[in-house]
Amino acid sequence: MGEELLWYASYGSNMLRERFLCYIKGGKFRGRGEDKGGCRDTSLPLEDRPLLIPRQLYFARNSSTWGGRGVAFLDKDRPGLTLGRMYKITREQFGEVKSQEGDWYRYELALGD
Repeated sequence: MGEELLWYASYGSNMLRERFLCYIKGGKFRGRGEDKGGCRDTSLPLEDRPLLIPRQLYFARNSSTWGGRGVAFLDKDRPGLTLGRMYKITREQFGEVKSQEGDWYRYELALGD
């Protein structure tokens, strides 16, 4: 029996596959920001595809990674439409990606099957 798979939905800068893969494989995205540690299982996502996330996007806080500019967040209580990309990864990778994302992204939002 193989690993349990799930779809990890992302938005903002993680829509760019090259950047998202830093969470899987480790490293820096084009030399910017902090070095991501990667996952124990560095297997690439089995699939990825675009999606519409039924929540409103907003920008808040600031990040040295983005030159002190705002960071993208979803309003979990406010409907809207946000462009996103989802990646089919293992449950173990999901936990490790979430950990690397940090405290600013502590909520999980189920988007359906």
